Amino acid sequence: MNTADTPPTEPLFSYRTKRTLAIIGVIGAAIMTVVLVYAALVAPAKQPYRAALAQYENVGKTNALLTTTGSSLNPVNASDEAFEKNIKTAQEALTMLRQEQKLLGQQEVLKIGEGKALYDAFDAKMQPYMDYNEDVLASMLKVRPALRTCNDDMGSLSGDEQSITVVNTCIAALTKVGTVPDVYYNTMITSFIADYTRLVKNLEFTAALTDPEGGDVARATELEEERSDIVTSLKQVGTTFTTDTQNHRRELLTTDTSQKLKEYLRKASALF
Repeated sequence: MNTADTPPTEPLFSYRTKRTLAIIGVIGAAIMTVVLVYAALVAPAKQPYRAALAQYENVGKTNALLTTTGSSLNPVNASDEAFEKNIKTAQEALTMLRQEQKLLGQQEVLKIGEGKALYDAFDAKMQPYMDYNEDVLASMLKVRPALRTCNDDMGSLSGDEQSITVVNTCIAALTKVGTVPDVYYNTMITSFIADYTRLVKNLEFTAALTDPEGGDVARATELEEERSDIVTSLKQVGTTFTTDTQNHRRELLTTDTSQKLKEYLRKASALF
């Protein structure tokens, strides 16, 4: 090969290339310096928002604990040991939730301006929610003995003295409860008393029949049908209670105030 025809070779990194890379490196270093300076200046200003966001998350975690514990409470079928353990845990979680919510309100960035307005709106929803949970736990404690009494020995009822005694014992236990803090428990107890009173009257009439399969068969059939209606009504009381409490809890929790506060704190605490 004629060396004269061979184009001159250039080093892999020529002076021009090196100079270009050096410029890029300087620019990159300058950008990094700007970023570092920005972070150094801005990060301390963001810290109060991060602290508030962390406290907001503490409120959420504590509420999740309360919800989980509360959902496991069963005032009728749970053993005394299990019920006492779970309701104590729920009460402690509620106390913690009140404390965490209070600490959130003490965050400096939530005492002024937009932060305060968003926290106040959130707190205006949280306070009734926490009060409601307190009422439910107190009501559950007071209602549990009566519900347990009515649930025991209430399997098969007929028109005899034993069945009448069982229902009267249930009515006495429900009446003894009196008024409880939660409106839905109050309504349930009142409805139970009314239905069980109808039931005991029905049983008394049934017991008084002298020939239920002969001359009194029509009346016996009528009383049996009435008894079936009363049982259906008793079941409906429980269903209505569950539906009403779920709807009320959903109304208390369904709000955008929580989301708005969270988004505000997230944006305000972000470096970029």
